[in-house]
Parts: sequence; C-alpha cells; structure tokens
Amino acid sequence: LGGRTLLPGFNDNHTHPISYGIGLSQIDARPATQPTLTGLLDAFRVAATEPAGTRGDWLLARGYDDTRLDVLRHPTRYELDTVTGGRPAWLVRTCGHLGVANSAALQLAGIARETPDPQGGEISRDEHGEPTGLLAETAMSLVSKQIPRVTRSGMKDALRAAGLEVVLILLLVLRGTRGSGLTPPTRIALILNTVVGLIAAGWLSIPGWGWRSSAGSPAGLAGRRPLAQAGNG
Repeated sequence: LGGRTLLPGFNDNHTHPISYGIGLSQIDARPATQPTLTGLLDAFRVAATEPAGTRGDWLLARGYDDTRLDVLRHPTRYELDTVTGGRPAWLVRTCGHLGVANSAALQLAGIARETPDPQGGEISRDEHGEPTGLLAETAMSLVSKQIPRVTRSGMKDALRAAGLEVVLILLLVLRGTRGSGLTPPTRIALILNTVVGLIAAGWLSIPGWGWRSSAGSPAGLAGRRPLAQAGNG
C-alpha cells in the first residue's frame, strides 16, 4: 500500500426500521440540522402550529447535543415553554440517556420541586430546587410513559417511511460501485433489482407507483415515475 491507509466499507449490519421510521416523524434536533439553540427552538415553534398527530399533542424531538449547540448547554423547560404553546414537549439528547421536558410535560409526569430522584436516575434542579426540565436515565421514563404509544397503523407508516430512506441509502451505496469496473447498465440493474426485491418482499411501499409484485423484473418499472419523485403524492 505504500504507507497509504486502507479502510473497509462501513456498512451497518443491522437496523431498527420501526424506531428509525418513528424518528423521521419527530423534530430533527441533530447538530447538523440545528446547531443553534435559537434554531432548535424555532423548530419547536413551527411544530407547535401543526395539528396533533397519532401521539396526541406531544411535540417530540431527538438528536440534540449540548456540547455542539452554540450555547454549550442543555435547553431548559422555560425555553421550551416559550415556543410550545402549552403543548407537552420532550427533547431527547443524541445519546438517549438524557432528555429535556417542558413544563406541560413535567406536570403530566407529576414532576415537581418535591419529587425525589428515582433510583438510577436524576431530576436536574436549579439553585432554587426547581426542576430545570433535564432528566437523566430512569428519570426519563417518568415523562416517556406519558406519551401515547405508537399504534399499529403508526408502525406501518414508520416502516414505509424507513423503507423510502433505505432506498435512498442503497442508491448512495450502489453509486459507490462506479470505481468497481461495473458498467453503467449493470449498476442500474443492481439498483432496480434491489428496489424490486424490497417491494416484492413487502418491505417497501412507494406511494403512487401502483406496484404489484407479480411484475417480477426491472422491466416492470417501465412507465413508472422516477424514484426521486417517490412519496410526493
């Protein structure tokens, strides 16, 4: 290798499609999307104007990282209160071991000044002993168990959403075969056969394609909408 570094292809060997699909319906609080506290709060403000969904009035978000927010700290219940219009809000950190609840969510969870820390968890408090909204480990369940569970229909929607994302990821992976010596028609056939296989197996449903698994081959895609338009109604 002449001193050069060789790395394998980093392809995850498993997924959690339902959880991933559910996450796609939540506010994206990841640092790459919301690097500032103001931007994160604005995302909640927009979500608060939308009608209630299958999880009730709850506003759910995940992915923030206090070490990568511009303010270098966790948001507080009071900051979430200013943009959530009285609806309960729950913001989970990227690690999944910390979360911030607004006042409405804390009230539903029965968390107040006198609430003791549960075993294995912690309720963060300010200098006056009032909960700041930040909950750690087992204390998170005090809030999360108040959130309506995902229905069977919601799980199906999550799987469909995750399926579309999987196709996009597969397209990126297969695009990486350009340097493999495969001809363009072969690469296209790989992509189409992958999509066909997912649909035929019932793992993927693309709205608007009117697909029937009996088509059985990439030729059955003739006349269908381009994949890039999938999901636009």
